[in-house]
Amino acid sequence: FGGVWSVTRKMAPSEDEVREVFICYDLESTGVLPIDDACAAVRALGYNPPQAPLSELAGKSAAGTRTLTITQFKKLVDECEKKGFGSTEGLKEAFTLFQKGAPNITGAELKTILCSMGEHMREKNGDELLQLADIGLDSPLTWETFLKKSCTPVTK
Repeated sequence: FGGVWSVTRKMAPSEDEVREVFICYDLESTGVLPIDDACAAVRALGYNPPQAPLSELAGKSAAGTRTLTITQFKKLVDECEKKGFGSTEGLKEAFTLFQKGAPNITGAELKTILCSMGEHMREKNGDELLQLADIGLDSPLTWETFLKKSCTPVTK
């Protein structure tokens, strides 16, 4: 999953990291990001906010425009940090619900979590993520193993 899907952010990004991500997503070097690209850039920094609140935060930051400057983008990142959007708590809660007291869940149950919770992922994308993480549909998976696999860079 790592590099494809980030589940947690251990600490706030540095100002240099924020600037670097902004520049990477400012494909036309205009000094502004369309809100949709800004949302993707926030996720690239390791935050996992739901789309609706993120768009709302971006909309407030942009003061009616559909683009964000670097200053507005930094404010958006700060808001994500304040609201705890880099946390794994929501995902852990869903994971625990599927465990039903068992020590693990299956790859199929993880796929259900990925495809039905929060931002709905397509089944095809869920299958690709499981394949990248080398998790079979019948494979047992503990929370700790899931975190380890999700934070490991993809080498395939």
